[in-house]
Amino acid sequence: MKFQTQTAAHYSLVTLQVEKLDSIVAPELKALFVALTTQHPDKSILVDVSSVTFCDSSGLSALLLAYRLCRDAGTSCIFAGAQPKVIELLEISQLKSVLNLVDAVEDGIQTLTASLS
Repeated sequence: MKFQTQTAAHYSLVTLQVEKLDSIVAPELKALFVALTTQHPDKSILVDVSSVTFCDSSGLSALLLAYRLCRDAGTSCIFAGAQPKVIELLEISQLKSVLNLVDAVEDGIQTLTASLS
């Protein structure tokens, strides 16, 4: 299994269970993000990327799709636990300041919960 999905009251947690987020994995992940935002248009998405040690442009495209789908739906998309190589790619692509990054899933849950208040 490449991804694990859990749905909570106000968000869906997607846990990536791959080390490489690349062209082999990205299409399936994009399909998952589309399905989640279609089935639960009012829920934010929290993506646990802590297991990902490598990300290429295809993987980055999948992460951006999640961000855009949530933005267009008026919800949030948070990425938790990004490893140094992934953060480096986000910095090079100038997306680190665009995407909402937190250190851990728990931080993302707190951020999403605080936004409801």
